[in-house]
Amino acid sequence: MAALTGSAARFIIMEERPSRTHKQTGKRTAEGGCGGPAIRAPGETTAVPVQMELTRIIINENNEQQIIFLKEVEGDRTFPIVIGIFEATSIDRRVKGLPVPRPLTHDLLANTIELLSGELQDIFISELRDHTYFAKLRIRHNGEIVEVDSRPSDAIAVAVTVDVPIYVAEDIIDEVGH
Repeated sequence: MAALTGSAARFIIMEERPSRTHKQTGKRTAEGGCGGPAIRAPGETTAVPVQMELTRIIINENNEQQIIFLKEVEGDRTFPIVIGIFEATSIDRRVKGLPVPRPLTHDLLANTIELLSGELQDIFISELRDHTYFAKLRIRHNGEIVEVDSRPSDAIAVAVTVDVPIYVAEDIIDEVGH
């Protein structure tokens, strides 16, 4: 990790993360995850999921808006997302393996899913509408996949906590990715 200190702001930049495999399956794509057929919710067009991985976090402690970058697992496209300082620091702590004395909000959600006999399969950033991204937590419960609406920053924080795949709809990457 590199830290750059200036007179006006302190930036924390996490360097590229190496590729990993899914801890539950040992594969890049989780069984029952988004890596299979396209996903369609009622009233939505077909969204083709692209598996991404968190590669960079930029934290500016003097700004409310932070930036994380997702990179295509099997390609070169990147996808930036502006998130809040709380979510950015929570994600950063998870990536670095830093302990927390008490469960944070994202730990609470992950623990609740598990205690209610659910299993987070993956997260899916599914839509961009009016400059706002929409995401879904995809939870396996009683043999079915339940989708829960989420802010992308919270979904990514939970995905990093539980170590599940992150997917983004290809049309979003085409529109805002690099």
